[in-house]
Amino acid sequence: MFYWLLSEIAMVGGFIFAAAAIAHMIRQRRSPQSALAWLLVMVLLPYVGVPLYLVFGGRKMRRIAISKGPLQLPREDVPTPREAARVQRILATYDLPSVTVGNRVDLCRNGEGSYQALVTLIEEARESLYVTTFILSTDEVGQDIRDRMARRASDGVDVRLLLDDWGSLRTRWGFLRSFKEAGGQTAYFMPLAHRPFAGRTNLRNHRKIVIADEELVLAGGVNVGGEYIGPTPRRDRWADLAFVLEGPATRFYRDVFLSDWAFAKGLSAPDVSRDTTTRDRPTRWCRSFRLAPTSMATPSMRSCCPRRSRRRIDSGS
Repeated sequence: MFYWLLSEIAMVGGFIFAAAAIAHMIRQRRSPQSALAWLLVMVLLPYVGVPLYLVFGGRKMRRIAISKGPLQLPREDVPTPREAARVQRILATYDLPSVTVGNRVDLCRNGEGSYQALVTLIEEARESLYVTTFILSTDEVGQDIRDRMARRASDGVDVRLLLDDWGSLRTRWGFLRSFKEAGGQTAYFMPLAHRPFAGRTNLRNHRKIVIADEELVLAGGVNVGGEYIGPTPRRDRWADLAFVLEGPATRFYRDVFLSDWAFAKGLSAPDVSRDTTTRDRPTRWCRSFRLAPTSMATPSMRSCCPRRSRRRIDSGS
């Protein structure tokens, strides 16, 4: 009798949830193909389709995007070098900030170069270190980077770590305990735990940005983990690129990070119009574009590291 009653309750509950999910799905502006696919799954397999829809089917609600607010990057009227005229026209077409001059870019072509560049930025940050990544693995590389950031936080550096809640699903509080106890700050972009139909699960942050002292930026396609970066080569490592940027353009990365950080922490939108020291640097069109060595056995730090580290290394060699 009890099991029969339980099965009846489950059946009625499943029907109610399925009806609510279908009604919610119909009200949204979906393509006919998407709507039909979800409808079939929820009708034919309600106990599978409804949970899947609750997790993955919600749309990115407009009010969530509005709460983050538009990011107005500052625009400056500076002379455009002849070499950048075409790029400038493209940026103007999409109402993006103008070309900046006086930047330096060092390309990291492999995981070893990206790892060494990341370590350099962490170890040489004097005032602030902002890190955002989609995945922070709990393997040896992830532990190494976590411990390095914790040491810098204990030294008084403002260290902030922004993780995507889905990409870093396995990186929970226990793994970051030492980092937080050392004074590091953490935030998770779009937590997975949300109200049904809130539509937040598929709004993810795939940025990979590291900003040291608002002067140096490491960005690209590499996450933090042994399958992406590391001190030694690995055959199963993803082939991703990264670069180190120095110059006025770094402030745009800072503005993007601070906007994401404020959104994840529930803070008011930051003022991105304030000046930084990067604006006082000489204005020149920098052509430097160094490539990391192709040989896996050759150290790549000299070809992919911040300029101030390179000066220190060169002076000691």
